[in-house]
Amino acid sequence: MKRIYLKTAGVLLALATLNSCNNDGNVNDPNLTEDDEISIEVINKLKEVNLNVDYIKTVTFKSLDGKTEKLYEVEGDVTISHEELMKIGTQQSKSSTSSKRQYRTYNLVSSPSTIKVVGYTGGVNALSSTARTGLQYAVNNFNNLNSSINMQLVFSTQFSSSDIVVYRTTDTNDVPADGIRGRANFPQNNGLPGHWVRINQGANNSNDTQIIEGLMTHEIGHAIGLRHTDWNTRQSCRQSGESAGSAGAVYIPGTAGASNDSNSIMNACFPSHVQGELSNYDKIALEYIY
Repeated sequence: MKRIYLKTAGVLLALATLNSCNNDGNVNDPNLTEDDEISIEVINKLKEVNLNVDYIKTVTFKSLDGKTEKLYEVEGDVTISHEELMKIGTQQSKSSTSSKRQYRTYNLVSSPSTIKVVGYTGGVNALSSTARTGLQYAVNNFNNLNSSINMQLVFSTQFSSSDIVVYRTTDTNDVPADGIRGRANFPQNNGLPGHWVRINQGANNSNDTQIIEGLMTHEIGHAIGLRHTDWNTRQSCRQSGESAGSAGAVYIPGTAGASNDSNSIMNACFPSHVQGELSNYDKIALEYIY
């Protein structure tokens, strides 16, 4: 069976990139050495929050606004800074719906909330016509849910006041050029969604709106706090999974459970028979969280 390899993020409790920058836009993380050695502290923390450490490495990420930082890459599509990794599970939940929320050790978007999404249209980073259509379909998927969040999509070169920016990246070190791939940011500690969603040239050049809808839905799912549905096996990619770890894997009530929804758009790699729509359990998961 042909599988669509979306190197970005995955279902029921998705992940994405957490960014932290200093004033000049460059992060010099003392925990990331010049030869990119990964400390035992980092490995243990990744295991604690149920991230696969089999393929961990460091990557340099340059965002659309020119800021550069070194991040840890895990599971092939999840990127996270040292600072944000160490903060996972340390924040306290607030009772007010207008404050930041958490779902166990994972950050979520504050709700009720209106999320401003920008599809970037400038220069070499512009989304193609197909990518814009796929992004619109993806936003519709989330807005059709019975949830407390609503997304407002515009196509523009202006993104300073946006919550999520979707663009085509030219950095193949960030998102590899092969196949149809993307990456996203995990929700931030302040209750905002992950800010950057990047797709590669392969995705931007695609003429298949259903595949791009799926990619965009998958990545935005990470940006609002979903994790890969098959985190424990990564069977959709024919890769090994990970143990629950000391903290346990966060289960969303009413869903099929890890690796038990082959139709989930949040599987690490979804098969070609899955179109760009959320599965029934994906919808249950999102409506439960929000």
